[in-house]
Amino acid sequence: MKTKQTKTKQTKTKQTKTKQTKTKHTKTKHPKTKHPKTKHPKTKQTKTKQTKQKKYIYEVSKLNNGLTYFINDNKKYNDITIIFMVKCGGITEGKYNGLSHLLEHMLFRGTKNNPSKTLLIKKMEEYGGYINGATSYESTYYYISVHPSKLLHIIPLLSELIRFSNLDEYLLENEKNILQNEFNMRSDMNSYLDELVELNIYNNSIYKDDFGGTLKSMKEIEKHHILAYINTFYNPDNCMIGILGNLKTPLKKILFEVNKYFGMKDFLNHYKLEKEHKKYRNYIKEYNYFNKMKEQIELKRRIPIKYNWNIYNILNKKINQSYIYIIFEGLPLINNKEIDKLEIQNNFIKYYLNNYKGGKLINILRNEENLIYNLSVSSKNFTLSYNGLFTIKYNIIPNNKNIRYSIKLILEELNRLKTEFIQEKEIKELNKMIKYRSEIRNYNSQNDVTKKIKEYILGDLNSQYYKKQIQDYKKEDSIREKQIKEEEKEQLLTPHNIQNRIKQLFDFNKMKIVCFSPIKINLKTTDFKF
Repeated sequence: MKTKQTKTKQTKTKQTKTKQTKTKHTKTKHPKTKHPKTKHPKTKQTKTKQTKQKKYIYEVSKLNNGLTYFINDNKKYNDITIIFMVKCGGITEGKYNGLSHLLEHMLFRGTKNNPSKTLLIKKMEEYGGYINGATSYESTYYYISVHPSKLLHIIPLLSELIRFSNLDEYLLENEKNILQNEFNMRSDMNSYLDELVELNIYNNSIYKDDFGGTLKSMKEIEKHHILAYINTFYNPDNCMIGILGNLKTPLKKILFEVNKYFGMKDFLNHYKLEKEHKKYRNYIKEYNYFNKMKEQIELKRRIPIKYNWNIYNILNKKINQSYIYIIFEGLPLINNKEIDKLEIQNNFIKYYLNNYKGGKLINILRNEENLIYNLSVSSKNFTLSYNGLFTIKYNIIPNNKNIRYSIKLILEELNRLKTEFIQEKEIKELNKMIKYRSEIRNYNSQNDVTKKIKEYILGDLNSQYYKKQIQDYKKEDSIREKQIKEEEKEQLLTPHNIQNRIKQLFDFNKMKIVCFSPIKINLKTTDFKF
């Protein structure tokens, strides 16, 4: 009975303690009273965090002046990139080949507040940032990558670069020489071989010319040409701004700054040419010329390309190895539901050939036959808005017999996959590997935002597909592979479905083989008959 009485007393004591914590009594001798005191505020803090949890940010909309913006907060990045992209490039220049690339260089020559390139770079270095630009067939873009805390500093800087750059005549002539040096440098690099392949396979299309330009092709370009080009293509409704990375700044504040520095209606006022100017008539003539180009180019982009399928031998005495490209028709940049599915299958096939158990193709050519050192497979190569290529590329010691044999081995393996199923076990193993690799890869905000902005600026954001995609990305499932349910994905990657895709993809009647070699190699179609 005594024991029970003691217990009752303890219970009463506990009740008293509880009252003490509620009244925040500080003179309690028992150490246990501290325990509930620390528990209560912790519980409150957790609840507060849950209510203040950040909403996933994936915004695609327009400013009042017509400029489309894209903002995505993603914590997997350590940095943040802001990009300004224009829907113009090699295919919008007409007779002025290289103009887009020249203009891209000119905008880095200095601005109103930072009159030289040196001062511009110095400003960036203060923020520990990286600034650059690039030109392609269909787009030109300028970007700055920086620590997330410096985002609000670089929004006005990028705006100044686009809207208030120096376009002086003497700088223009100097930049032409610099571009010629860039062209010469690229001609000495192995990456230039990729460009030659691209130009050759797109030879029967609007993509047949090198957008880099040469001193000869840019000889006639003057300041009034550049001003006419800017006022045609750099209008807000033909551009897009994107921000991707680990956002530390509230969305409201970011949008305020973007609108402040990019949302004005007189966006290109700095680049207007006065009527009294001696070149005004020439300016209007070129302005009309570029506007006509702008009207026609959208229709031309949609025309299916007549691919130049054949065998192409190129003698190049500047290289030491032979470089072989085996090319098939791939997928375009602009997506729809069907292309989403094909992309999952193409990506799987790429990994199977390139990475599974060291890579099926490299195992045959290197480990078994000792013919090559390196081989790569790309499922989205030379990608354009409505066209793309699937490419197998490798280098080999220049030798007629070995080159023929290496190509034959690759085509035999591709042909084997048309008749023999990839096993369920292999599919599961490879899917695991793809998943793990995607999780451990180093995320690059600049590469990722460039791909996304390019897709959005060239695609139709009013289409049902893109409207749904943007809504889906606003939800928790933000990665593309999660867009299609896991069950549907498994159905796409069955042995039967993969084999069907392999048969479609590796059509030997629609194949290009390119061989760059320091010695004469004479490959023929009849060498590779299946």
